[in-house]
Amino acid sequence: MFRGELKSNKIYVIDFIETQEGKRFLRSREVEMPSKDDIMFSSKPYDGRTLSAWRAYNSLEDNLEIEADHGFHLDAHGEWMSDEEHTASKEFMRKHIS
Repeated sequence: MFRGELKSNKIYVIDFIETQEGKRFLRSREVEMPSKDDIMFSSKPYDGRTLSAWRAYNSLEDNLEIEADHGFHLDAHGEWMSDEEHTASKEFMRKHIS
């Protein structure tokens, strides 16, 4: 889901990371900590308790809001994709696998 330990009384954002090798994952950071270069975009801030609950119940996609109004989806391995990529992937599967 996302990397990083969370404390319930702290405020965090979830960063959407893409490495130079193309690996994608989510990473939490305290809101006042500086961001790193590999961030594609970040979530709005949430408390650690809320994020922990969403992670535990696999409901991050349903609840997490992204600062830049990007939608996202998580695959079975925890890698994220944009709404546009998800739609294109579904369309490809529909055309080539059905």
